[in-house]
This record gives sequence, C-alpha cells and structure tokens, in this order.
Amino acid sequence: MRSKVILINPRFTEEVTLFNLPIGILHLGSWLMKNGYEVKVIDALHSKNQSEFSMKLSQELDDAICVGLSVISTQIPSALMITGSVKAVNRNIPVIWGGAHPTLYPEQTAASELVDFVVAGEGEQPLLKILSALGSGTKIGKIVQSEDSIKMDELPWISPELVGDISPDMTLKKITEKTMYGFPILTGMGCPYHCTFCMNSVIDQKYKRRSATNILDNIQALAKNYAIERIWFVDENFFGDKRRAKEFVDGTLNRELKFKWFSGGRTTYFRDNYLGSEEFLNKVKESGCQVMGTGAESGSQRILDMVCKGTKVWDTINMAEKVSKSGMIANFSFMIGLPTETKAEYKMTLKLIDQIVKIDPRFYIFGPQIYRPYPGSVLYNECLKYGMKKPETLEEWADSPYIHFEFSKKSHFSKELYPWVLYDKDLTEIVFYATLMGKQPGNKIVTSILRAIGRWRCLNFNFRFPIEKKVYGLIRGSFIEILLRRWKFV
Repeated sequence: MRSKVILINPRFTEEVTLFNLPIGILHLGSWLMKNGYEVKVIDALHSKNQSEFSMKLSQELDDAICVGLSVISTQIPSALMITGSVKAVNRNIPVIWGGAHPTLYPEQTAASELVDFVVAGEGEQPLLKILSALGSGTKIGKIVQSEDSIKMDELPWISPELVGDISPDMTLKKITEKTMYGFPILTGMGCPYHCTFCMNSVIDQKYKRRSATNILDNIQALAKNYAIERIWFVDENFFGDKRRAKEFVDGTLNRELKFKWFSGGRTTYFRDNYLGSEEFLNKVKESGCQVMGTGAESGSQRILDMVCKGTKVWDTINMAEKVSKSGMIANFSFMIGLPTETKAEYKMTLKLIDQIVKIDPRFYIFGPQIYRPYPGSVLYNECLKYGMKKPETLEEWADSPYIHFEFSKKSHFSKELYPWVLYDKDLTEIVFYATLMGKQPGNKIVTSILRAIGRWRCLNFNFRFPIEKKVYGLIRGSFIEILLRRWKFV
C-alpha cells in the first residue's frame, strides 16, 4: 500500500534572499515518519526556478497518497498555483492545506474547489486522521480541527533526512552555516500572554514547551553526529518558563556543551528578578547565548496598553542597557499602523529606535512592520468598524495588498485599503527609513551611512522624495541584493 506524503512550502509574494528552513513542515514530516509514513519535503523557496520546482513535484506525485501545503497569507498565490499544478497532473490526488492562514480562515479555505482538506490548528493529529481516512476509504469532513494537543517531549525532533531533501548538495552543518542564526530548533509553542495583535489571542494557542533535558539531549546529539555549533531557538517566547530557562542554562554549563545560540523573550524579563539579574544574565552569556530578540512593538505607552502587551516603554530601554552591559547583542521588533495610532506616537517609536541604537551600535531593529489584522481579534473588529474590506476568497487574498511585504518593488499601501490608519501618507516610507536607522551592522562604512540617512529622515519626520527606498525597490529580490547581503552591505 502507498505510504508517501509530499509536504510543500510555497513561495512568498516577493523573493526572499535570506536562507531559511520551513520549520513547520519539517516537524510535521518527522512526526509522520515516526508514524510509519514515507515523507518527501519540497521547498519552493529553495528551487532555482519554477521549472525546477515543477520537475521535482511531478517526479514525486506518481506514488503519493496526498500533498500537504503549509500556508501563511503571503504564500497564497504560490500555494494556489502549486495546488492547481497538482490537480492538473492528477485530479484525484488529495490536497491538504494547513498552517496559519487555513487556521484563521478554515471555512474560506475549504470553500476552494482546489482544496480537499483543511487542517485548522496543530497538524499532527488531524493529518493522521486524514491519512487514516484516505487509507480506509472512510468519509470525513473537509475541515479537520486540532483537538488533543500532544506533549512536546513526545514529538520527534526534525529529521536530518528531511532537511537533506531541501538542499541535497549540502551537509547539515553547511545548511546551518547558511541560516541567519544557526540550526533552527522549536522548543515551545504559543505564549502565556495575550497581546491583542497576535494570532495566539485568536486561536487560543496554549503555551506548551519541551523540557530542558529533552532540549539538551537533542543539542548534544546534533553536536556529536553533525558537528552543529550554532542553534537558533525559533520559539515565540523561549524564556517564557523561568524554571526551564534556568535548568537549560545550568544544564548547558554542567554538560560542558560548547555551542552558540540565539533566542527571544519579553522585555519585562529583564527586570531584576529574572534576566535582569546580572549574575543570571552572565550565566546565560557563559552558556553560549549571543543574541537575544524581543518584540518591543511601540514607543508609545498608550499603544502598548491598548494591545495588552503588559510592558512599559522603560522595559525596552532597560533590556537594551542590561544586554549591552552583558556583552551580548539584542534586536528589537516594532510595528506601526494600529487603529487610533497618531503621528506623535509614530515619532515616539522612531525616537525609541534611535535610543536603542545609541545605547549599543551593535544592536539592530526589525521593522517596524505595518500591523496586519487577524480575524476574530479585538483589533480586527476595530479595523472593520473603520471600513476595512476583507478578502472573501483565496483568490481575493491572492490579489490583496495585505499579503505583500513592506519593501516590495511596488508600494501596496493606500488609505483606501487601510482605513483604520490615521496617517495620511505612505506608511512604508516610515518602515523603510526606520529599518535603515536600525540596520543590522555589516560593513562599517556602509552601516554608518545608511543609519545616518535613516536617522535624519526619521527624527525630522521627513520622508519626501524617498529616492533610497525606490532604489532598494528596484534591486529587491535580485542577484544584486544577494551579493550585497553576502558582502554585508545591506
């Protein structure tokens, strides 16, 4: 009996020049392998072109039970094209959509004639249910909802064999060296907090995590078997469990493990009773931590309170000062374009970004990204009150401005499409120049020049004649950008 499942990571709406791995389908594929299925992972992001991807796909379809796609909103155009290609080869092969977008819009996704099944929520148990039904000929509903959450220590770690599917010509160590922070490891899901802009507040994702011992055993095996020296904890909140974090740091030192690692946590953790403790923060650094990231979100206390962040603007400054003193590096992400946010509050965020970079020039900024509403959230309902026009089908999503990156060649921002935004000009200009002001350090001269341009623009709130943004738009996703990133110019 056939047992092969194809899992696909579609492309994004714009080219992505940073090397990354599709963590979600790699974990899901490893789970299916544990349950006796043959799995083939195809990552459209790592195919040289469309013809190469189509050839890979057609070669694998003959003996496949089904095809599964993990889809976030920015991947919908590619996912629709891939699904259409599968159906063109063999209309009888079931296609399953899962991931963030189908979880947020299960009925809308299921309404597409191209999609046979929709997984809403965590994929492990629903996918086994679908595969069992396909094998036995049992009829089940088109939408399969995640119900019983599996304890994370019971889930397998990513199979190195599946990682090899993505880049067969590279060793696991070489793949790790190409990623931004190292080999990606997911040690927890969800978050114990309820920020109203976050997807977790909509789907009610419970916070769960692996034990410190389970994590350390895996890292030890990666180091021994594959010479992995850099680990990237991709959790939304690695430090969310204080006891586990301390057990992990102590365990790393006690086992004398030698690896470098990157993680993220909340700014409030840097108060004196946790990461703010100089003694513990020094132990974190001693254990190999190099970079700590956080979602600072805004320089306006009113905005932080409105989104139920549970933090103070002061916490962001405090984290920057303490991480700088420890010798580690920090990065901070921000967002703008929230309902009721004023021009004065944009300026507060830009001023805070400037303060962070002044505290330590090694620090850098992600964003600010433009707020995207998640259906069912408090802020989403506010956006509807302002007259937001929500896409009603997958095809409408494919043509929607909401799925495009802020730095695409063409600006997809307009007041008509973002009626909740009070600012009357193009928000992507603020995003671009704020990113320049907090650019990740690379070539010293180039970094200084770009940061100076961004700082002048932002602190003077002068975004007229955005020549620099237009130039970057022309090279985005091109071979030129790849070279500039390789040389650390951008």
